[in-house]
Amino acid sequence: KVVDANPAARTMLESNLSELEEHLKHTYSHWYALVLMGKRTNFAIQFKDRFFNADLFPITNKRMEPVGSVTLLKDITMLEEQRLLLTERAEKDGLTGLYNRQTFIERVEVELACATEASHLLYFDIDHFKKINDTYGHRAGDLVLSELGALLTRWTEPKSITGRFGGEEFAVFTSSIDTKQARLRAEEFRKLVAQHLFVHEELELHVTISMGLASARTESFDQLYRLADTLLYQAKDEGRNRLCSGQDAGQSLQ
Repeated sequence: KVVDANPAARTMLESNLSELEEHLKHTYSHWYALVLMGKRTNFAIQFKDRFFNADLFPITNKRMEPVGSVTLLKDITMLEEQRLLLTERAEKDGLTGLYNRQTFIERVEVELACATEASHLLYFDIDHFKKINDTYGHRAGDLVLSELGALLTRWTEPKSITGRFGGEEFAVFTSSIDTKQARLRAEEFRKLVAQHLFVHEELELHVTISMGLASARTESFDQLYRLADTLLYQAKDEGRNRLCSGQDAGQSLQ
């Protein structure tokens, strides 16, 4: 039972005592469990849109049995928001909002270690991207990269991992669909990009991409990446604006 909360706590938590008691028992059950354990401890908690650091001090009787506790709360919302911002900047590409190369690889490796079925790595780049920069300027190129990242974010499934590998190269990893579905989805995205109109300062640009889709049951990111890279260059050699996919470097499905 929550006996009391000082005015500062009530203001921070935006809650009366009965509401706070319900939150402790149901929404923040780990806090409630710590109270029952009767041990001094420190923990973090999120209450609505605020973040708090909590110090729990047990109250015991003469037999050292817990009969209650006092919890001191410190609002660390600003510090937590700064931490999340720094983490995002370290993990995400600033132009597209996708994972950067290193973070993408790290997250894919975690997924590969747990995958029981074939995994798929879609690796693609923008056709003749250097020509866009040289002809229309880097601001036009940045717009294409940014907008392509937004298209990719809207297109990918929730369980997919998306990243910008650098320059005009992008990657998507998934293990939640089968090989046929992965190929159909990749082809769908290729067409989506080809049909999209990129507009920069009243300048209308049409962009195409070449894609390599590697499918394999493996725990090795390098193996999956080498296959996808080989298939991407095959797509370029065959005329660009196309998808090449397969389970080994010599097996491509058109």
